[in-house]
Amino acid sequence: MIDLSTLYDLLDIMHNPVFVVSRDTLHILYGNQIAQTTTGYSSDDLQTFALADLYIQPVELPGLLERITPGHPVSYEQALKPREGAPQPATTRIGLWDIDGTPCLICTVQLQTRAASITDIEAQLRQERNIANTLYDVGTILTSTLDQNELLQKVLKQTHRLVEYDAANIMLIQEDRLHIAINTGYEPFGLSSEQVNTITFTIDQMRLIRDMMQNKSWSVCSHTATDPNWIQIPGADWIKSWLGVPLVVKGEVVGIFSLDSTQPGFFTGEHARQVNLIVQQAAIAFENARLFNDIQALEQVKSDMIRMASHDLRSPVTRIRGFLTRLEESLVLALDEQQRTYFAKTWKATHEIERIIDNILSLERIEARHNDFQPINWCALVNNARESLSAEMNTKQHHLSIHCASNLPAVRGDPVQLGQVVINLLSNAIKYTPPGGDITITV
Repeated sequence: MIDLSTLYDLLDIMHNPVFVVSRDTLHILYGNQIAQTTTGYSSDDLQTFALADLYIQPVELPGLLERITPGHPVSYEQALKPREGAPQPATTRIGLWDIDGTPCLICTVQLQTRAASITDIEAQLRQERNIANTLYDVGTILTSTLDQNELLQKVLKQTHRLVEYDAANIMLIQEDRLHIAINTGYEPFGLSSEQVNTITFTIDQMRLIRDMMQNKSWSVCSHTATDPNWIQIPGADWIKSWLGVPLVVKGEVVGIFSLDSTQPGFFTGEHARQVNLIVQQAAIAFENARLFNDIQALEQVKSDMIRMASHDLRSPVTRIRGFLTRLEESLVLALDEQQRTYFAKTWKATHEIERIIDNILSLERIEARHNDFQPINWCALVNNARESLSAEMNTKQHHLSIHCASNLPAVRGDPVQLGQVVINLLSNAIKYTPPGGDITITV
C-alpha cells in the first residue's frame, strides 16, 4: 500500500501521461504534469471527467476491469482526445493498486507515433541544431557582461529563438514580493516597458508561482481562462497560455522567467524543458553578476573611506601643526625641560599621523589609476589650502590675495592629489616669504 502524496510525487517525474482513476466510479482522481500538458486540461479539469471521456471512442472499461488483478495489468489501444488538436493514437496500460486502503486504477499512456518521414527528421534536426546554437550563443552572452539587467535582457531575447512567445518578463523575488525587472513584447497590448516594470505581486497571490518555488520546477498553464490557479490581471486577458521557469541560484529561487502567449494551449512541456536549459545557464551568470555588483559596492565604500581619510584628515592635521607652532613660539622662553619634552612628543605624534595619511594617500593613488577623474573646482582647492594654512600665515603676519577667474575651462583630475599640490605650493610660499610679506595666488 502506498500513500497518495508519495504516489503523486512519483508520477510527476514520469515522462508519460498517467491518470489515477477510482476503481468504483471510474472517474479521474489525478493526472500528472505530462497528462495535463498532453490533454490540455488542468488537474482540476481532469477530475471532472470519467476516464472513458478522454478517448475518441467509448472504452468498455467494465469488461477490462474483470481481467485486471493486482500485479496483472491489461492494455488497450484507443486514440486519446486532447482538448484541442487532432486525436493521438495511444496504448493505455491499466494496473490495479491499493492507495491508502482504496482500490485505484493507475493508467499509463504510451502515445503512438507514426513512422517519421524524411521531412520530419529534417525538421527535428533543424530544431536540435537551433537549440544547440542558441545554447552556444547564450553561453557567449553570459561571459560578455556582468551587468545584471543587460544579462537578463539578452537571455530573454535568446529564449525567443526557441519559444516564440508573444510577450515575456523576468520577475525577481524580494522578500515576499515579485517585481518585474526585465520585459519585452507588451507594447502591442497597450503596456509600455516602463509600466510593466512597475507591476509587483505578493507571492501569496500567485499559487502557480508559489508551487513553482516550493517544487523548484517549471509550470505550464495551458488555458488561463479555465485554470483555477491562474490569477486574472486587469488588462491582461489577452494572455491565453503561460509558461513559468524558476531561476534557481544555490538551491534558492531568486526569480521567474515568465512567457505569455495569445494562443490557448500554446506552451508545452517540451517548451518548458528547452527554456529550462537556458535558465540553468543564466542562473550561474546571474549569481556572478550579483557577486560582482556586491564587490563593486564594497569597492566604492572602500574608495569613499580612503578619500575621506586622505582629504578630511589632512586639513585638521595641518591646522594642528600651525597652532602648535604658534603656541611653541609664544612660549619658547617660558618652557621648562618637561614642557619641551611634551611639545616634542606632540610633534612626534603629529608626524606619525601625517605618515599614516601619506600611506592612505598611496592607496588612493593606486585606486586613481583605475578610476575616472572628476571635475576640478580650482577655486575651492585654493580656499581649502588657505584655510588649512591660516595658522602659519597668521604667525608670520602674511597678507594673502586670491584672484580666481569665473570662466575657467573644465578640467578633470584627482581632487585629493591636486588639493595636496596647492597646499604644498602655498606652504612653500609661506616658508620663503619674509614676515609681513604679501602672497598672491592667481587662478
